[in-house]
Amino acid sequence: MSEITVTRSVQKRKDLQGIRGLAILSVLAFHFYPRNFPNGYLGVDQFFVLSGFLQCMLLSKNFEKPLLSILANFYARRLKRILPLYILMILLILVALHTVFPTSSIVQNEASATKALLFVSNRQHTDEENYFEKLNMAIDLFTHTWSLSVEVQFYAIVPVIFLIGSAMKGEWRIGFYGCLCAISSIYHFSSSPDFAFNSTLARIWQFLIGMITYFQFVSGSNNDGYSPIVTIEDGGEIRDEAVKNVPTSLENFTKYFFLAPMVCIAFCPIELSPNCLRPIFTVFTGIIMFLSIDDKVLGHKFLTYLGDISYSLYLVHWPIVAYAKMMYEDNEYAHAACLFLSILLAVIIYETFEKWYLTSQNAHCAIVTTILIVFCVLLIYRSKIDDAEIETIENVTVATEVGKQVGNHRSYAKLDGVTDGMTLCIHIAVSEPLDTPGVVHNDTKYQEMVTRLKRMLPNIKKKLFIMDSFPRVDENKVNWIVPDLRSGKSMEEISFGLYERDDGYEIGRMRHAALVEECGPKCELIDILTLLRNSTTGQLQYFDNRGLSYFTSRNHLSAHGVELVRPLFSDICDKL
Repeated sequence: MSEITVTRSVQKRKDLQGIRGLAILSVLAFHFYPRNFPNGYLGVDQFFVLSGFLQCMLLSKNFEKPLLSILANFYARRLKRILPLYILMILLILVALHTVFPTSSIVQNEASATKALLFVSNRQHTDEENYFEKLNMAIDLFTHTWSLSVEVQFYAIVPVIFLIGSAMKGEWRIGFYGCLCAISSIYHFSSSPDFAFNSTLARIWQFLIGMITYFQFVSGSNNDGYSPIVTIEDGGEIRDEAVKNVPTSLENFTKYFFLAPMVCIAFCPIELSPNCLRPIFTVFTGIIMFLSIDDKVLGHKFLTYLGDISYSLYLVHWPIVAYAKMMYEDNEYAHAACLFLSILLAVIIYETFEKWYLTSQNAHCAIVTTILIVFCVLLIYRSKIDDAEIETIENVTVATEVGKQVGNHRSYAKLDGVTDGMTLCIHIAVSEPLDTPGVVHNDTKYQEMVTRLKRMLPNIKKKLFIMDSFPRVDENKVNWIVPDLRSGKSMEEISFGLYERDDGYEIGRMRHAALVEECGPKCELIDILTLLRNSTTGQLQYFDNRGLSYFTSRNHLSAHGVELVRPLFSDICDKL
């Protein structure tokens, strides 16, 4: 060992905040620019290692106290750190959902908000709900809460693991944690990728790497002159009252030998296998935490401040990512502006709310958190309450109106000399074959359309809009879009079999064109066929390039389809 320079101080572990800063940077890069930084998700793995280190430190601090005191202190500190800001962000996302995002997003996100409140966002997803697909589609505003769910679920078992390990000494304790680590990692790599990604049990080994790092750090400190005496968590920062060592050149080289490749991998533009990267990143993070005491690079003000705001930044950035992808798709300038907005909001939240509640009494935090939860629940169930009220009103209204309309149709039938009950329906099969191929004006169906049009026109004040015909989707094949894309089928191949090619829609369009010509300027066609046509191939395509279908059935648009046609109908409304 080199000569040791000794000073007594209460020293903040700035290097750990710097590691947090690098981790949140890689996560932001992955979420905002997934094509450029496909490996940035590994930052979350670093968060788990850091969390294991911190949890072990908090439990060690109170180890000499009674069991109930250990548990009470641990859970009070961890829940105070996580809950107030977490619940506030859920509330703010719900407010944005009802004010900024389209109404078609509400149903799915209300369910996701409930899971986020209960810390079960990490449940195993179906193929259509896969986390990485959600990142590309940006349809779930609470996708990112899965990692907080994993962490909080680990809180339920970490005291047991810690207490059993603490009953052992030296190598036996490290061996115990090592065995658990091996079992969890085997479980992780033998499970399906989706399950391993979200499962708490399959993530325990990463928390344990952090715990092992802490015990090795304490053991090494006692031998090498760095002696932690008191550890406290102050505003999310880790502080040790300690005797500091000045690292040797060899230690610096070793430290950067592990740090440099991690940074290169996290920001590498080439996607690498997570099965190789995840264990490397996890172990390397533990090694760097052990070696990086007083490191000037990781302790730089920029990185440490990013580490300070990392929790706020992680919570606030994803809804902004979702909005950017929904509104601006691949516009890099818009994404850069949204990235800046995320950082700005995180700074504001950290400097105001987060600093305030971390220094407040536990009782005050509990009251604020409870109030926030109540507001979240009210917003989640708001639409259900509104729907129930509307349904009650509509039941009465429809019962009255149906009676009136049946009477009107009966009168209409008598005036028309029609006795067939089916003619009470306004619908006409406009796509049925013409009486004489190619001749519209003498066609029976067309003449019936003209007759009804003339009856309606006197009651039309401004415009009569007619939805033009288009091929109906084969609803049995909608659910196969994503699997077919995964299997390597081209979009043209999938599109070719997705709609009914012989449903006569061309004949319907001929009748509609003639009808609008007959009607004059008071009638206007609404044609969504142009929106469904791929501008590059010219082929009809009933889904976007991410596999999101525009239809749920032959006659119903999906939420994504509603957003596709919304500008068209908004433009019509603006012109009225």
